Amino acid sequence: MVSAGDPPISFRWEKDGEPIQPALLDVNVEYINQYTSTLFFEKASQKHNGNYTCIASNLYASANHTASLTLNIPPRWIIEPKDVEVVQGSSVRVDCQAEGYPRPIIRWKQLVGAHGNPESFQTIMSSARMQVLENGSLLILEASPNDGGSFLCQAFNRIGPGLSKMLTITVHVPAHFKTKFNAQKSKKGDQVNLNCKAQGDRPITITWYKDGELLGNGTIPRYSKRQYDHHDGLTSQLSIHSVRREDSSVFSCRATNRYGHDDSTVELVVQGTESSFSKCNVDVSRTEYITSIVKGTFRLTRQR
Repeated sequence: MVSAGDPPISFRWEKDGEPIQPALLDVNVEYINQYTSTLFFEKASQKHNGNYTCIASNLYASANHTASLTLNIPPRWIIEPKDVEVVQGSSVRVDCQAEGYPRPIIRWKQLVGAHGNPESFQTIMSSARMQVLENGSLLILEASPNDGGSFLCQAFNRIGPGLSKMLTITVHVPAHFKTKFNAQKSKKGDQVNLNCKAQGDRPITITWYKDGELLGNGTIPRYSKRQYDHHDGLTSQLSIHSVRREDSSVFSCRATNRYGHDDSTVELVVQGTESSFSKCNVDVSRTEYITSIVKGTFRLTRQR
């Protein structure tokens, strides 16, 4: 408002030293009378904070007045966090971003224990593998099963109640074997049980091979397979009935699930019993030698 001056008077508005473009700033410039200009904010937001200058001019002089506008705005989501999934050993980033004035503080918490009340969440402090980034996102490097669970992202600036969102991070475990190689011995005629214990997310399938060849059901009648579930995976057992020397082989099993696969090897050595041959004489016709076999050794004697 101009208190004195000869008309006509023109008005010009600036924000932070730059001319205002009403369409870009979402404001309206209204003229009450020839001495008054008003800046009208239909939907005030954080972008309107700043210093506003009204410049009034006529043919003889100009005058200006500057006023500061500060809007305290409660937080609102720019990116609301959501449930995420990650494969063990990979990295994952969970975005959680909010705006407001003053700028909201982002805080991450992780559920400790089985209860979901606020007291069960502990604040996450940035570490080598779990970091809270400057923009509010949570970064987990080389995720392990222990990193999974319920998380809480909070945004607050002391204006209003703030924001809070709970989400779940699921870490999937590829099928894998802790034991990569095993050697097993057996005697001829015994029953042998070869075991492959795989860990990982279910469902898991385990396939057996003998010397690189697939062992399907019924491939060798003396071979049978069965499986046992356990809390963190699956065990497959290959049974060989009345084992023979030709069963001495390298057996391998491959475990597969949706997130990966792994191989384990079992080397089977079948030991046979030593044979004793009774002493006997063999008459070789038309020769001058008799061959005697005693306990597997050969002795040549001249016939008299």
